[in-house]
Amino acid sequence: MNGIIICHSIRSMSRIRKMEALCSNRVSGGYVYIIEFGDNVKIGNTMHPTSRILSHANNAKNYWLVELKRIAVSWPHSNFVKNEIYLQTLFEEKRIGTGELFSISFETAMEAFYTLNLEMEIKLNPLSRAIYEKRADKINLSPLDLAQKRKAFEKFYAVKKQEFATAVEGLPS
Repeated sequence: MNGIIICHSIRSMSRIRKMEALCSNRVSGGYVYIIEFGDNVKIGNTMHPTSRILSHANNAKNYWLVELKRIAVSWPHSNFVKNEIYLQTLFEEKRIGTGELFSISFETAMEAFYTLNLEMEIKLNPLSRAIYEKRADKINLSPLDLAQKRKAFEKFYAVKKQEFATAVEGLPS
């Protein structure tokens, strides 16, 4: 599991759509994407990858007269802005103008993409959030009870993250 979904064209984005639907009310954060844009690569971030990529596809076709080729999208993660800035800074010398377009190959961009640390946060209900934040005052628990609930919650949270990762990885193409 590497936390990245790759599509070979705009027509094969079903895994991205399914991942976005699966994650919408379960995981906090946004996505980093890399798009093969003609002979260049576009690196960006978004909260809604499907609509953002379709927007790029329309602009590419209408204004640049190119079709999008391969597309890579990360799983949602809380440090998505930091990761986008990291990638763009890494390739700064290859930036075209002042935008998000870089004169690099898709393969070069992917080598860096695979090194990103994706910090995933499962969305929590108010009780789980209080336990997670160790706020006994919010839920009328003694420190000992809170410690026990916290331990159980950490196990539950680890299982949920693994279930989510397995579900995303198992999405059909």
